Amino acid sequence: MAHDHARFTRLLAATVALACAALAWADSIVLRSSVRLAENETVVRLRDVAYLDGDAAVRLGGTELADLAAGGSQRASLEISIDEIRSKLLAASSSANLIDLSGRTVLVRSAKAGKPVAMKGLAVDPNAAPAIAPAAGSNTAVAAADSRIEFLAEEATDLTTPRGLIAEVLRNAFAKRGARLRLAITGTDDRFLDQRAAGFRFEAFPLTSLTADLVRIRVLVRDGDRVVSRTDLAIQPSLEATVATATSSLRRGASLGNAIDVHTEWVKPSEFDAIVPVGAINQGVATTQIAKGERLTSDAVRKPVQIKRNDKVTIRRELGTVAIELVAIAEEDGAVGDLIRFRAVDRKDRRDQRVFFAEVLGSGRAVIREAASTLAAGGDS
Repeated sequence: MAHDHARFTRLLAATVALACAALAWADSIVLRSSVRLAENETVVRLRDVAYLDGDAAVRLGGTELADLAAGGSQRASLEISIDEIRSKLLAASSSANLIDLSGRTVLVRSAKAGKPVAMKGLAVDPNAAPAIAPAAGSNTAVAAADSRIEFLAEEATDLTTPRGLIAEVLRNAFAKRGARLRLAITGTDDRFLDQRAAGFRFEAFPLTSLTADLVRIRVLVRDGDRVVSRTDLAIQPSLEATVATATSSLRRGASLGNAIDVHTEWVKPSEFDAIVPVGAINQGVATTQIAKGERLTSDAVRKPVQIKRNDKVTIRRELGTVAIELVAIAEEDGAVGDLIRFRAVDRKDRRDQRVFFAEVLGSGRAVIREAASTLAAGGDS
């Protein structure tokens, strides 16, 4: 029996590890802001309105999202939300929920609509002279690596230029973070990024994950269906974040108190999610030694422990409008807001050793808010 249990445990751990690995390498779909369908096309498919990164995403490229001619009359344009697209993808494949889908909405125009498609960078200045150097054969031009151009993505609003296209793609990719985005592009110059050429259009295709610390994007220049040139660019995105750094060396277990400096920094995407929320710092405790000037991260700070293991705690149980109190022994440490295990102490029946979970309210106090949070194990602990 014990052997079977150990085997099951190993199998479960392996399954969880594989699932986590799959999520870590999830493909991505990033919506464009607007697109124009080809001549005589009315059906809108996923590959028409999004950048697809990864095999799973590409396999869903043919998923039909809408039809401009539905109902017998053709519409000039249609706006599709990310929720509508997610619903269509889940209906097409149950594995679609493993794909990272980002963006808000996409505006789809028919080929007969009056305005040019901004997302594809169609030129609107008839006097602009083409600044495109055609690539020989099918070679891809890689811009020189000796220059670096930085700008805020929110300020690059001209979608008829390579700069605006790149900024729009990355704004959509980082939309969930809710932070200002700065881009540093190496290997090009302002002339290339801001060019508009009559009769040409620009397209930006990601070559790597769009939320990485280093993103590679290929800019295509097209004359009709012919590719005039290809240029690969390296882009370093950074996000504006409120961070805290230690103003003095802090030992493990020390209260942070006033020994921190809160300010704004531009951080890498991989660092953004690890930044500890400023609201949790004032009452926080260091979980490891922190050097002077070191940035505080979520794994280096925890809330102070209010209940320690083996503490006798008064627990309030709420059942609708009725509340009762009981005494229990804490099975583990916990801070305010933590859900921890307790062992029942029944004065009438000392054999009653039920284990249940309750939320820590403060020193010596906890609460069971829902019946679903009660029994967690039998009484053999």
